[in-house]
Amino acid sequence: VTCAEHRGEPEIRAAALQALMMVFHTAASADAVEHAVPLVQTITSILRDHACGDVVRMGATRVATALLAGDEPVLRAIEPHLGALRAALDVAARVAADQEVSSLAAKLASCMTA
Repeated sequence: VTCAEHRGEPEIRAAALQALMMVFHTAASADAVEHAVPLVQTITSILRDHACGDVVRMGATRVATALLAGDEPVLRAIEPHLGALRAALDVAARVAADQEVSSLAAKLASCMTA
């Protein structure tokens, strides 16, 4: 998480986010729940950051997708943070220069509203 939060090389941050997504996705349910809140807080912060760049933004959006695809205990754990995550995805969709990033963030935010 610290590596993903560190403002440094975008490729390193994106790789850290990819690793976080894979670890979360393959974790046992109890471990996933334990790490879900710090993950959602980290990616929300990244998605709000206008200067993070589209490579990092895409990584954070993919982690958001993995979190939202989590099982019921994960969703209950992150529920208090979903409004902030949706707002951050809206920000990412607006500021992303890459159309793929913008589209994915907008679609995910839209799904969260439905």
